[in-house]
Amino acid sequence: MRLLIILMVSLSILVIIVHFIDASEIKIQVSEKISSDFKTTAVEEDRNIITAYLGVHNTGSIEYDARARMDIMSGDQILFTGWSKVIKINPGQRTGFVIYGYKPDATNLSLRMRLYHGNEIKELEPLGISDRNMTFDVVNPFKIMNFRVYDDNIRFEVTSNHSLSDVLIIPKAYSGSWVFEQRRIEAIGEGEIKEIILPYHTGFFRERNVTIAIASADGKYYNEHEFRLRREAGLLKYINLFMDWVGGFFRS
Repeated sequence: MRLLIILMVSLSILVIIVHFIDASEIKIQVSEKISSDFKTTAVEEDRNIITAYLGVHNTGSIEYDARARMDIMSGDQILFTGWSKVIKINPGQRTGFVIYGYKPDATNLSLRMRLYHGNEIKELEPLGISDRNMTFDVVNPFKIMNFRVYDDNIRFEVTSNHSLSDVLIIPKAYSGSWVFEQRRIEAIGEGEIKEIILPYHTGFFRERNVTIAIASADGKYYNEHEFRLRREAGLLKYINLFMDWVGGFFRS
């Protein structure tokens, strides 16, 4: 009889413990929420070069991939779009984006910033900027060579007859439904060759023209060139991929 009572009391205690464990698990569950604090921290204008600094704070409960976008507009018309690279942002994490642009030849210019995170878009109020400055001479020291188009990136080499720091590679004109990333070169020496890889993302691919601008961050040195986006195909594609791999191996 005594043993039966002990067993019944033990079973009752076990049921109570399990109940409280289940209840505590329910209480600490956190619902998934995509949220962010997105703002423009600074905008710099140097001659015709625009540099926008954007800050993001993941204020939600789950991580997400984020990409920032900057549109240069004249009224309601988009004249230029610049995209950042993708950054994974964890809950509570703060990070920043830098996007470059070249002022179009238009008036009433403004900047519009957007954040693409998760499956959501956050847009900031447009910021006014000055119109294009055409009162200075632009020097062209750059040359683009060996332009190639692959499934998700374009590749080419850049050389300069000046030693420069902070050189910007900016896709300037391309399909409005595409995403084209930018790149900044910290330094390039006189006569040095730099390989450039620019990722791009499309829904439906169709051969189109794209204009690539190369500029120093102060806007003093500038060049641009229009290319036909025609993807490498057949045996030549794999030969070029192999040569790119070999070149990257020796540069690393």
